[in-house]
Amino acid sequence: MAQEFYSVDQVAAQLGLHVRTVRNYVHMVGGRDAMIDSHETKRRLEGAVPHATVRLLPAAGHLLPDLSAIVIDFLRGSNVAVPQG
Repeated sequence: MAQEFYSVDQVAAQLGLHVRTVRNYVHMVGGRDAMIDSHETKRRLEGAVPHATVRLLPAAGHLLPDLSAIVIDFLRGSNVAVPQG
């Protein structure tokens, strides 16, 4: 069975269709990713999903570090209830 591959633009366009009804959306990429051009991915995703928050983590590679603090900050800024403690 052949695996299909999609361009960043195709994925971002498809993602845009699915998140239009979502008020807040966050996506994170590593600035030192050796597998993909994260800066270009960020630019394309922001163009395809204008209401998305795209965080580029400059020192991170393809494997992103613990993102819990970033996600909690994003959720708190989005007026989403985040458990304390």
